[in-house]
Amino acid sequence: MKYEFSESESYKTRVPITITEDGDYSGFKFVYGTIKFVEVGEDDESMGLNFTYEILENPNNVEENQDLIDTMGDILVDVLESEMGEIGEGEFLSQE
Repeated sequence: MKYEFSESESYKTRVPITITEDGDYSGFKFVYGTIKFVEVGEDDESMGLNFTYEILENPNNVEENQDLIDTMGDILVDVLESEMGEIGEGEFLSQE
């Protein structure tokens, strides 16, 4: 799924994401709220993500369903993997 980060005067601490790939989701713009890692199953190897979101623009009147949530989840995983790849060993995202 192709997407881009958008600037917004309304969101100083969160970055809106616009889906740029052609199709039903083209132009769909949203922002993540709370993101949590959760255990999936009984083994310690599996983790899942729970997140809240706010829809900012929905030009194609996409229905809020599991496919949409899965798409936003896939984008979130991609963003996290990309950002974690930019952090070296022993470095942290934020410093206190």
